[in-house]
Amino acid sequence: MINKGDKIPLTTKLPNTNISLKDYFKDNTYLVLYFYPEDLTPACTKQACSFRDNSEQIKKDFDAKIVGVSPDSKEKHEKFIEKEKLNFDLIADEDLKLHNFFGVYGEKKSFGRTVISTLRTTFLIDSTGLVLQRWGGAAKINTKKHGEEVYKYLSSLNS
Repeated sequence: MINKGDKIPLTTKLPNTNISLKDYFKDNTYLVLYFYPEDLTPACTKQACSFRDNSEQIKKDFDAKIVGVSPDSKEKHEKFIEKEKLNFDLIADEDLKLHNFFGVYGEKKSFGRTVISTLRTTFLIDSTGLVLQRWGGAAKINTKKHGEEVYKYLSSLNS
């Protein structure tokens, strides 16, 4: 499991692409990499829209790129992007390689049942691969305000 303070290899290849994490740092100082369970579901849509609504300000003020990751297919991501007018990339991690690398796939409670799924988690990574912050895990993420929460954290780093 990747935690705050860990250093990750930026050469880590992204699933179903020819790029690695370092490619997101060509024009950016920070990467906001967030893992979520499923496109087009209520909580995941709230979270994506929160990032959508804050992404331009996050990019402008902090030189940060937002990227979402779920086990959904590229086609489902395209529908999600179009329907919600998302202004950031979504990565299809259907084989869960990136999920497993970051330690964000496992057992959780959902509607009173125990299920195996994506553990909603966000990482703030700098251009050296240092994880500056990790949201999620035991602490629940407020999906409706998560983009704003990430913005406030970035503000605290740069003040």
